Amino acid sequence: MGNNIGSNNGVGIYLPYSSNNLVKGNNIYENSQGIGLSSSNNNIITNNSIISNIDGIAIGDSNYNLINYNNILSSTNYNIHVFSEEEIDATNNYWGTHNINEIESKLYGNISFLPFLFCPFEDNCKPEEETFPVQI
Repeated sequence: MGNNIGSNNGVGIYLPYSSNNLVKGNNIYENSQGIGLSSSNNNIITNNSIISNIDGIAIGDSNYNLINYNNILSSTNYNIHVFSEEEIDATNNYWGTHNINEIESKLYGNISFLPFLFCPFEDNCKPEEETFPVQI
């Protein structure tokens, strides 16, 4: 189950004009974009480790995508980079920190990220128990 996608200098997983996909169980690292969505709707991105990419997830002109229960951290630019106006549900992810300012500094666009996980998703965190204390 899942794939290791790394060091290809391009996009680890690219979904152009692609809808209703489940992206699950992947280790995506050291790419320019870990996951790229372009004109892609109603996709679910869950249970992935997206680590040390230039942009963890890049999204343009894509709606109703869910990004939940992933480890998204250590991106050079942004952990999630949204190139258009759509709102992204990126709640219940692990960002590698509990500091809201640090999390926000690695997000670009209209992204909902609260609540977030205080430990990697593999550790079976329960976000409703993990929302406090928050460092600001």
